[in-house]
Amino acid sequence: MPFDRPSSSRSGAAVNGSALDRWLAGGSLDGVAYALNDAVILLEGDHAGQAGTVVALQSLAPEPLYVVQLGGSGEDVGALQSSLRPADQ
Repeated sequence: MPFDRPSSSRSGAAVNGSALDRWLAGGSLDGVAYALNDAVILLEGDHAGQAGTVVALQSLAPEPLYVVQLGGSGEDVGALQSSLRPADQ
């Protein structure tokens, strides 16, 4: 699944298997605000203002990095947690 890693992110800590399994099953992880299939709005970058859906959790540190599938194009983009907000706000 190709996507552009945000330029502001550094090499992050990958999500280990058991944590990823818990997240994929709908469980919560400390510091992770969004769940699989959450609707979000991108706040920064080339896709600012666009709506999408969280489809993966890529890394946890220095902050969670998600893969977001954009609603209009279906394109997958990387987005840091701080550059997202819930779509229902």
